[in-house]
Amino acid sequence: MQRRTFTAAAMVVGFGVGGLARAQEMVFFRIGSGAVGGTYFPIAGLLAGAVSNPPGSRACEDGGSCGVPGLVAIAQATHASAANVASVESGELQSGLASADIVHLAYNGVEPFAPHPKLRVIANLYPEHLQLVLKKGLPIETLADLAGRRVGIGQPGSGTQVAVRELLAMNDVAEFEPVELDNTASAESLASGELDAYFQVAGAPTPATVQLAAATGIDLYRFSGDEIAAFVEALPYFYESTIPERTYP
Repeated sequence: MQRRTFTAAAMVVGFGVGGLARAQEMVFFRIGSGAVGGTYFPIAGLLAGAVSNPPGSRACEDGGSCGVPGLVAIAQATHASAANVASVESGELQSGLASADIVHLAYNGVEPFAPHPKLRVIANLYPEHLQLVLKKGLPIETLADLAGRRVGIGQPGSGTQVAVRELLAMNDVAEFEPVELDNTASAESLASGELDAYFQVAGAPTPATVQLAAATGIDLYRFSGDEIAAFVEALPYFYESTIPERTYP
């Protein structure tokens, strides 16, 4: 069954790095990703492979690396969007993946962020869905039904947590137990019975949730038209979208 949800774009952000690589001088370029069980980590790995061309590599025309000469790009596991924009701003990372809402908030200095004037968008990559994953058969008809439940809200420093706290506050959902976990830990905790549900903002399907769905079964929450309309009006960098049937096993 298809599930209505919210979507924002995943972007690669960076700051000005002059003279990245010159004539086989080896330069390292770190790409902040997210947890291993999410979608940012494998995407960052693909990007790193595409732009890398270490000194001594076989020529591109001979089947070797076709990236920037002398550049060694590395996908670095992080706490995702919010942590990535902060690390790019401070210079700890040269680039990172982040959701569109986090880039907007950080660049403009909207709470909870101070202004991040060094951020620059390199590319708009793919849509991300705000997903609420439920234990199979859990009777959740509205967000208010999360009251009294243990709910994963994303790890500290993630775009997921920023969006989820906004969503739940808008819907007056307060009487629940928030648990700060990444995608992999959330899926494991749902499987073991330590969580009733968890949120994730990520491209669908996420590897950790695919494994969970195959092992124990899951339900995805269907956001109502009113929930979607209110959220999109408050956060215009999200829009309504649908997760196609059979995205998860």
